[in-house]
Amino acid sequence: MRVEPGGDLGREQLPDDAARAQRAAPAVRSAWIVAVLCVLAFVLAIVVAKQLFPYLSRNPDETAYIMQSRMVRAGEISLPAATHAPFFRPALSAPHDGKIVFLYTPEWPAVLGVSSALFGTSVVALALTAAATVAVVYLFARELFERRVALVAAAIFALSPIFVVQTGTRLSYVFGVLTDVTFGWLLLRGLRTGSRWSYVAAGAAFGAAFFGRAFDAVLFAVPLLVYVLCTRRRQLGALLRPLAWFLLGVAPLLVVTALVNQNLMGSIFSFPENVVGAHSTFGWGKKLAFQPPPGQRPVPIDFSVGNAFLTLWRNVIEVRAWIFGGVLAVLVAVVGLIRVRPKARDWLLLGIIAAFPVGYLFWYGIYTATSTYHGVYSYGPYYYFPAFVALALLVARGLVGLLEGRRFAVVAVVAVVLVATTAVLMRNPVHNATQNAASQRRALRLFASVPKHDALVVLPQYWIGSPYATLTNDPDLKNPVLYALDQGDRNVELFQRFRARRAFIVAERFDAGADIFSASPRHVIEPTALEPLSSWTVSMRVRNPGSQRYVIAYVAEGDHVVQQVLDTHSTTGATYDARFTVFEPGAHITGTGSQLVLERADHSRLTVGVALGSSPDLAAAERYEYRYPYAAAPGETQVVTTPSQWHRLAFLNGKVAWIAQDVGPVLTRPAPPGT
Repeated sequence: MRVEPGGDLGREQLPDDAARAQRAAPAVRSAWIVAVLCVLAFVLAIVVAKQLFPYLSRNPDETAYIMQSRMVRAGEISLPAATHAPFFRPALSAPHDGKIVFLYTPEWPAVLGVSSALFGTSVVALALTAAATVAVVYLFARELFERRVALVAAAIFALSPIFVVQTGTRLSYVFGVLTDVTFGWLLLRGLRTGSRWSYVAAGAAFGAAFFGRAFDAVLFAVPLLVYVLCTRRRQLGALLRPLAWFLLGVAPLLVVTALVNQNLMGSIFSFPENVVGAHSTFGWGKKLAFQPPPGQRPVPIDFSVGNAFLTLWRNVIEVRAWIFGGVLAVLVAVVGLIRVRPKARDWLLLGIIAAFPVGYLFWYGIYTATSTYHGVYSYGPYYYFPAFVALALLVARGLVGLLEGRRFAVVAVVAVVLVATTAVLMRNPVHNATQNAASQRRALRLFASVPKHDALVVLPQYWIGSPYATLTNDPDLKNPVLYALDQGDRNVELFQRFRARRAFIVAERFDAGADIFSASPRHVIEPTALEPLSSWTVSMRVRNPGSQRYVIAYVAEGDHVVQQVLDTHSTTGATYDARFTVFEPGAHITGTGSQLVLERADHSRLTVGVALGSSPDLAAAERYEYRYPYAAAPGETQVVTTPSQWHRLAFLNGKVAWIAQDVGPVLTRPAPPGT
């Protein structure tokens, strides 16, 4: 006996041809409707990717997946730390055992890579994934409900803001939903038909879900396991054979998962997320920030019970803005549950809905994503994304029940209201996406002067790909424009390594005289190079911007300082000229005067500055500096021609702070060596 999915368990199919034809007609109509929804999802994914996210989203995960997709195409799943650290560390990666390891497994990046190889763009992967997800949501719903409910559920999910927005990004959440729901559909189909291949395929789908997003796969699977045990509690022995087929299907991808973990982390049980140690651990307490600024110690984040529940509330309350129909849809789902006595399938859906908020209550990553980056307001409560499938089914069941037998006009009005509500809800994510795209477009104008080939650009950020998501590198570092991370004095190593490229450095600093408490720093880009230094006559002009009496010019390397007192009774606007001579390490000099012999024989920094204060004490003075990294080797010393600029502020409470700020109006930049 074959049981019609979503129908009465005791109903047998009629054998005659007329009955078969009668049943085939609605199946064909349903197939056409689902096909239309799939095409709509396919098209919307491309439109959203091209129009809303032309420079990707603000979520650095996208950049990580794109970088990984390039690596997979090159046959790699990690990068050699010797060549990529510290200057080329990609977003959301960390060094481990001589390799640069990304936080995420290479499953979704492989899909993006295949799309790029076959179609020349990863956008096709987004569109195909979106279409396939809509189809699988229908099939999953069909195993639980009759056709009308399944069709409405697929439509609700396909038109929900969270699905529409996520399909236009390279984030892995839609693919995660696809694998989760495929597992659910095939498992339920196996239970209904007894098909061994459904169990094998369900195992493979679960393996894919576990490989890509292990925690989500477990959260989705637990309610299904409870559902199976409860509905088959009198037939538990009969489940052993299906379990064996399921394990047969899941085994290959579990082996792949173990091999990838072993390759990346040195243990089959350690996922790549563990590469950052305390960052990815579950539970409340002190957590470490993913990556501190260069030269700074990690600052612990207090992930308290209160923070966890506040994050839970913020994400749960946002659900009403990211489901098709908004609050009205949620109310329809609730009314639908109240009107009829919940069955096992309803408890299954409620279990899936509850599993994700409860599971993520203990992971502080959702706290930082919600409270620090505010991603929930631009991309939806995406950590709960699989739960939206179950919610869409409950909304559809409630909607069909409420509208059953109603006139067409009533149904049309309800549809219009739900569509209008969803259109209003989409305004916020569309606005945020367009604002981000406009901001990225303005920021990228800074790089218009960079040549299109044989160029090297040094960026003042912690990762490659964030915040400029499109400024990334190929795994072999041979792209026409190469992007590197600013490492301060160590930049000289970078310029030595890529001598053949024209180098540029992007600096983030305040304008001269800006109020650092109200203004924002701006980005400037300057060409730079390495110049040989045997001796360098450093000429500077100083202008006193205030009423400080002492004006002292100096050059320094570490604790070695040579200074000139230019005035002890200076006045506002007074100008002075000073000159120093700087020699390479080991130089033998004669005569007297303001001369500095560099002492370090490897890498260090030459500082050219002026101090302004009420006494000759440099430690208490306001100071303005140019800082030049240099490298000394036997017979050759090279200095970076473009310095960083720093202003030392002394506050009334005795505190001091160095601020990256334009110092040109106070201290003119010396001509570089060799000019």
